[in-house]
Amino acid sequence: MDLPTPTRAQLAMARYLQYGGKRIQLQCFRGLGKSWVTAAFVLWNLFCDRDKKIMVVSASKQRADDFSIFCQKVIIDVVWLNHLAPQDDDQRWSRVSFDVAGAKPAQSPSVKSVGISGQLTGSRADILIADDIETPTNSATDMMREKLLQLVTEFESVLTPKKDSRIIFLGTPQSCFTIYNSLRERGYVPMVWPARYPKELTGYEDILAKELQADIEEHGLKNLAWRPTDTRFSEINLLEREQSMSRSNFMLQFMLSTSLSDALKFPLKLSDFSVLSLDPARGPSDLVWGADKETLLDLPAVALPGDRWHRPKATGEFIPWNETITAVDPSGRGKDETVSIILSQINGFIYIRDIYATQDGYSDTTLREILRRSKQFNSKTCLIESNFGDGAIMELLKKHAIEMKVGMNFEETRATTRKEDRIID
Repeated sequence: MDLPTPTRAQLAMARYLQYGGKRIQLQCFRGLGKSWVTAAFVLWNLFCDRDKKIMVVSASKQRADDFSIFCQKVIIDVVWLNHLAPQDDDQRWSRVSFDVAGAKPAQSPSVKSVGISGQLTGSRADILIADDIETPTNSATDMMREKLLQLVTEFESVLTPKKDSRIIFLGTPQSCFTIYNSLRERGYVPMVWPARYPKELTGYEDILAKELQADIEEHGLKNLAWRPTDTRFSEINLLEREQSMSRSNFMLQFMLSTSLSDALKFPLKLSDFSVLSLDPARGPSDLVWGADKETLLDLPAVALPGDRWHRPKATGEFIPWNETITAVDPSGRGKDETVSIILSQINGFIYIRDIYATQDGYSDTTLREILRRSKQFNSKTCLIESNFGDGAIMELLKKHAIEMKVGMNFEETRATTRKEDRIID
């Protein structure tokens, strides 16, 4: 096809596609040519065995069709593949599916292209190739990623029960919660080829391409760190891309690392908090923050990988609380919760002393419980967010406060509307 000699990375991809195993995933930086190499792999399979059934699945039908059309064009243009073009009129030869000459009659075509949300049911394939099924559009939320993973499970039903049947994923992570990490937990062995040698191997353990691992073992990571891994992209080219892209996007799409993306997209982490027992009447006048093994706490943590709770390294003397308030975020009944949080302050340090949440809207039971807790912690001010109830909850709280003899000031705060505030919130 009068193209340049394949680069070292492209040859490594070809080897992994050929010998990688039954369920593999190929993660390479953008522009390395993984789809092109995989198209060559498809044609090589058909060249060796005309009865192979191959399905190509992409995020969009058009993207999958482009893969199929490219394979057809290569069969027509490359002389020693011309014999694969169908000779009979009754064989399929369309942009969505085609047969190769000499293939035995079968319901499934030699090559079929389909979108991830298209008609997978009823199809059969010896090799199923998922080419960039994750995009920013279909993986933006948890719900969308769950739906995508559910669609991926259909691949197992499509695969034929042959010894050499395989599922191959090609892709570049599009979000820090990429489904490719979930696929690894399901037994899909990844080969990762980033644009540069990483500065540290955290996050790349056991998944970095063997060729790059061999380089690091021979020359040392310090000597190779941040140098380009392939001749297709020069140092100048990568520097230009780093400047034009945000750092998180470059790390995600060219270094195939989600860890930095996590840190940048979710700046507030559990390790930023200091967790300690608090006296009802007094609190620490000072805190020395720490987040190492010495301060690590064995507490349940629902957070990003590696993020844990920590205690402070040291505390100052305990003195009476300067100020204590109750903040209330009301909601209606149903899935959303009414939440109250009690905060105390000393020398600018804010301490979370109590959290109460309920799905009971703002019933009498809920309001009385908020007031009971406020009295317990000697809270003198109640801040109520005005995003629901049109002030009704404040009037009800005042009424119950009089009945319960709770002396408090009630103030209304605005609901968060600005995008910047929502991010901080």
